[in-house]
Amino acid sequence: MRRLFARIYLHFLGGLLVVAVAVSLLFAFSARGAFVQESSGRTSRHVASLVSEAFRDPPALTRRVQQINSELELDLVVRDLQGRVLARAGAEPSAFTSEQLAQVRTGLRMVQPNPEWSVASPVRDPKTGAVIGTVETTAHRRARWRGFTRPAVMLGLMVVMFAGAAALLARRISRPLERLTGAVRRLGTGDLTARVPMDQWTWWRRRGPSKGDELAELTQAFNDMAERIERLVAGQKELMANVSHELRSPLTRIRVALELLPRDEEADARLRDVEADLDELERLIEDVLTTARLDATGLPPHPSKMDARQIMADLAERAGRDP
Repeated sequence: MRRLFARIYLHFLGGLLVVAVAVSLLFAFSARGAFVQESSGRTSRHVASLVSEAFRDPPALTRRVQQINSELELDLVVRDLQGRVLARAGAEPSAFTSEQLAQVRTGLRMVQPNPEWSVASPVRDPKTGAVIGTVETTAHRRARWRGFTRPAVMLGLMVVMFAGAAALLARRISRPLERLTGAVRRLGTGDLTARVPMDQWTWWRRRGPSKGDELAELTQAFNDMAERIERLVAGQKELMANVSHELRSPLTRIRVALELLPRDEEADARLRDVEADLDELERLIEDVLTTARLDATGLPPHPSKMDARQIMADLAERAGRDP
């Protein structure tokens, strides 16, 4: 039954894990992607606004870029309209093509989702609104991994909860089958009193007659079968004992009648043969009664050796006397 428990457990756990992973991937690639795209757009616009305030002053621009890198955990590169790097902090974001940067210089915002979220935004003059440069931003690597820590922990907790629920369900299904298997084995070895205990009603379940589930019906069917077999075997043993006992009375009357018959030399030989047959019949009846008593007590049989040659000799002698 351990193998059945393991199969049920692994099937339920595998199904739950597939559902959990599918749901996680769905949120990761849809809801989370939309959220990251929206938040990265707002962050890039804010960063471009901060950079534009110090764009004309290189030392101030460097300090501003370092401040953004430290406080917002963003890697960024600031370029002028000719593509020259004016300031940099952290790792370089994913490379944008020259065509993409040219579109950014016209005032568009470009997003590079792979291999990581990177955004290139135009930097506008605070007074005129004209595009004076570009800024490329992306999140720190540790910040990106931090975004996956909480979902990973939640997924791990879900796996643990699913594993516990699957174990309880598998045990709920396999335990009645284990009890049924044990009862079947006891019945097969001759224990006719073997029964499978039925699950008791708990306080939260409705009391009263109920058909139960398939396992309960199977258990009840086995108990009914075992009870019928026990009654049948007991009836057969009782019948055998009664029949054997009742046969002794007519045999006794026959033996008394033989004793009252007149005897001569020829009739005496015939009567001795009849008496021998009666003795054998009484031995057979006694054996039947002994077997019935042993079956009733449940004691194990003790076979003994028989002399086959002596049995054959007795049969040959009796056959020689028969007419």
